[in-house]
Amino acid sequence: MLSYEPNVNGMAILIVRGTSKGKFINDSFNVIVEPEDSPPEIVNALNDVTLNKDDEPLTISLSDVFNDVDSNNNDIMKTIIENTNDTLVSSTIADNVLTIHCLPEH
Repeated sequence: MLSYEPNVNGMAILIVRGTSKGKFINDSFNVIVEPEDSPPEIVNALNDVTLNKDDEPLTISLSDVFNDVDSNNNDIMKTIIENTNDTLVSSTIADNVLTIHCLPEH
């Protein structure tokens, strides 16, 4: 039975020996473990924030929020996929920094 370590890939050569009456023969074969593209995971969840309407824009570093065992964490693309109240706040992400602006109408 072969067992695999999590999050590793590569090649190994296994050699199997058959022995009978003091004589033996070897056979070898390659075991190739292909990489699996695992999704990123959240390692430092973002906390809820409270802002006053006259506050300066809030900036939050996103550099240590996600981890991807298959890739360089700097290559993880961060996007805002929803803002449920875009008349209250606007938000942008640039250079691993989330910036939240309170909109003046509120």
